[in-house]
Amino acid sequence: GRRELHNLYFCLGNTQMKLERHDEADKSFNEAFYWLGVCVDNDSTGIELKGALTTLENIAIAQLNIAQYDEAEKWLNREDSLLAIYKTSAVADSADVDFYRALITLNRAQICQARGQEAEAARYYDDYAASAYGNSVEGRISGCAYLMLAHRYDEAAYNYTFLNDFITGRAIEFDLETIADDLLPKFRSQYYAGQKDSALQMALQIAEVYDSALIRQKRSDAAELAVVYTT
Repeated sequence: GRRELHNLYFCLGNTQMKLERHDEADKSFNEAFYWLGVCVDNDSTGIELKGALTTLENIAIAQLNIAQYDEAEKWLNREDSLLAIYKTSAVADSADVDFYRALITLNRAQICQARGQEAEAARYYDDYAASAYGNSVEGRISGCAYLMLAHRYDEAAYNYTFLNDFITGRAIEFDLETIADDLLPKFRSQYYAGQKDSALQMALQIAEVYDSALIRQKRSDAAELAVVYTT
């Protein structure tokens, strides 16, 4: 169906991004955007709208991750426009509106910071931190992406004190991605904040989980290759 097509093109684009085929990824993302529009035009429940918002957010993050700030901003603007449509719809949920607004605001803070627009970035982050999501455990961890960029290490180190509870609550395994995305930034925030004892403990924790995470990754890669070969 239509939803499957926009999911398919988004997944294809995300894969192409990882393979650094950025021109191909742009075409896939734009195709996903077309099918998002088709889905939204025929949506009476809000489910398609929220799915479209999530897809646009993920595309913006994919562009942020490779420092394509103009492209990221383009997709954020599209997400912002769609959020305005969702906000005025009969099926809108205020909690969802606040959630997506917070994500957009955090992303804009990161873009402004990367461009050297520090005062504007700080204003965006203040708005984000005042939101319900920004005050949640997950939101505090997500906000560290900006805080680390802005060298606000004391605040990042404080937010990362919630990391273990977040990982435990989500039953997240310590894989290489978790180490890279969460544990290493936590270590850096503690180190640069001058919390040397905490940083040492964090380094020891990373050393403890790294070997098992590496073995798990190798097994996963081997299983993926086997599936590809079979296919």
